[in-house]
Amino acid sequence: MQDFPTKLRLLREHRGLSQRRLADELGFSNVHLGYLESGKRKPTGEMVLKLSRFFGVTPNDLLLDEIEIDFSEQ
Repeated sequence: MQDFPTKLRLLREHRGLSQRRLADELGFSNVHLGYLESGKRKPTGEMVLKLSRFFGVTPNDLLLDEIEIDFSEQ
């Protein structure tokens, strides 16, 4: 099972992006993105939508722990 912070980190790394680069691409602060990846903060609905569009996954793919990201389709 993959939780949101794990999925976010894996998706980011799969694209070869640093936290700073992804934050810049999406208009987030680098610090806030780090908190999301560490699980210290929960994402807002707007953030989930931006992330899902950017990575080409559904919001459910990001939020539901029982759904694992399939990188063969990325």
